[in-house]
Amino acid sequence: QKMMEEENISDLLVKHQKDIEAIRNTLTKIDSTFDMDNAWILRYLIASNIDKAIPRLKEMTQWRKINNLNNILDQLGSGLNPWEFPYHDKVQIHLPHNSFIGITKYQSPVAVDYCGNWNVKKALQWVTLDQLFEYQRYKLEYMRYIAHNLSIESGKIKKWFLIIDMNGMSLSNYDSSVLKLAKHFSFISQEYYREVVGKIFIINCGATFQFLWGLVKPFLNTRTLSKCEVKNHEYEEEFLKFLDFKRLPTRLG
Repeated sequence: QKMMEEENISDLLVKHQKDIEAIRNTLTKIDSTFDMDNAWILRYLIASNIDKAIPRLKEMTQWRKINNLNNILDQLGSGLNPWEFPYHDKVQIHLPHNSFIGITKYQSPVAVDYCGNWNVKKALQWVTLDQLFEYQRYKLEYMRYIAHNLSIESGKIKKWFLIIDMNGMSLSNYDSSVLKLAKHFSFISQEYYREVVGKIFIINCGATFQFLWGLVKPFLNTRTLSKCEVKNHEYEEEFLKFLDFKRLPTRLG
């Protein structure tokens, strides 16, 4: 059950000190406005070596500027809640999810996406695909913000425990736009929010899910796939290694 987030930040900073300094020096020369704390750089070094981390951090900082994501970060710092995100009410009706339901036994944050109850067709009658992409950016910034704050408070690398519930899934609620959404979300989360998620439990997975999984799986890199556990109905025993069932929503526990 031991997960990466149990490692002490102070130990990892000592271990990667030279690489962090090299990254900061290199990126500051490229962009004098480069400003990222060591704990966040550390996540990129956990995910890859320095040669890969530098171009990925450069690309990530440029992407953040283009999408003005520091503005979202400022809003979160000022108390913005997930239910106040743009388009939240419209998204939540047809793409239900819980942005935060509690913490694991290892003090990591937990979120749930009820993908089995998603109706992408109906959602796109109320919001555009670009608006869904914007909502995703808010959601990912929230996850980044919570994981980072918990890490600083605890002194350990904290990552999200994500539950994806496929109960009730019907292909009639999906069309080609769901693949665009999945591809976009997979790319953004894997490239620009590295090591924010530590474990992904996909539960209540029937035959219909297996078809969709075959289409989505190619969007996921090896590291992300290694974090995924696909379960049908017998997931309670595995959950108990990480979670207190008393804290789970009744539809899960």
